[in-house]
Amino acid sequence: MEDVGFRVAFAQHYDRPTQLNGHNGLKNWIEMFGNHLFNGIPEQTKNEIVTKVENSLKGTLYKDGIGLQIIKEYV
Repeated sequence: MEDVGFRVAFAQHYDRPTQLNGHNGLKNWIEMFGNHLFNGIPEQTKNEIVTKVENSLKGTLYKDGIGLQIIKEYV
């Protein structure tokens, strides 16, 4: 921030888990923040990739055991 003229007086890192609700929570999050990564990729291929990502993360990010909420950790 200082590179663009701000004076940083204090900065702190803290956990901020965010619930991604519903069966499409992670998919919606990917579409909102990472859709540009899929430019030029056919929709069917994109859906297959997102499904694989969801399946690989269910064991660590789904917290309620029935897949209705994912907790996304921001870094």
